[in-house]
Parts: sequence; C-alpha cells; structure tokens
Amino acid sequence: MSPEIWSIVSAAIVILIAIAAANRALRREMNERFGQVDQRFGQVDQRFRQVDRRFGQMDQCIAALRAEMIERFGELSQRLGRVEGFLEGYGLRKRAGGKGGDGEHTPALPQP
Repeated sequence: MSPEIWSIVSAAIVILIAIAAANRALRREMNERFGQVDQRFGQVDQRFRQVDRRFGQMDQCIAALRAEMIERFGELSQRLGRVEGFLEGYGLRKRAGGKGGDGEHTPALPQP
C-alpha cells in the first residue's frame, strides 16, 4: 500500500478512537445525570408519601370530628324533642286555663 493510503487509514483510526472516547465520556456523564434524576425522583416520591400520610391523618381527624358532630346533633335533637314536648304540654294547659309548668296559675293565651 502506498503511504497516502496508510495516512488515510491511520487518520480514520485516530478519528474513530476519538469518537469512541467521546462517546464513552458522554455515556459516563449521561449515567451520572440519570443517577441524579433518579435520586431526585426518590426524594419527590418520599415527599409524596409524607403528604399522603398527612392526608391520612387529616382524614382520620375529620372522620372523628364528623362522628362527634353526628353524636352531638343526635343529643341536640333529643333535647329539642323534649323541649318541644314540654312546650306543647305547657301551651295546652295554658290554653285550657289550668296551671302552667311552674305550678302557678297562668292566664290563657289570647286566641288569634
């Protein structure tokens, strides 16, 4: 082979070695960056799990408050029913001219 062909072949080999070295460095850099991205995704996932846990705690608190509210409304409904029954009985006695709920004579309510 002539010296020109050897110089072209050697130049091509040098270029291929340079490309391979650049690709290797690029691959190493990309792997490092993918590792950083993976680490950041792990941190974001951990934060989402913390937020999910906090929402679970809030859900439990809201459920407890709701149960307490339902219980109190039930008690209030019972008390209101007793007061309404008392007031109805008291109003009937007053209209009939009898004694009121306090044991004293009360005048009858005016009729409309």
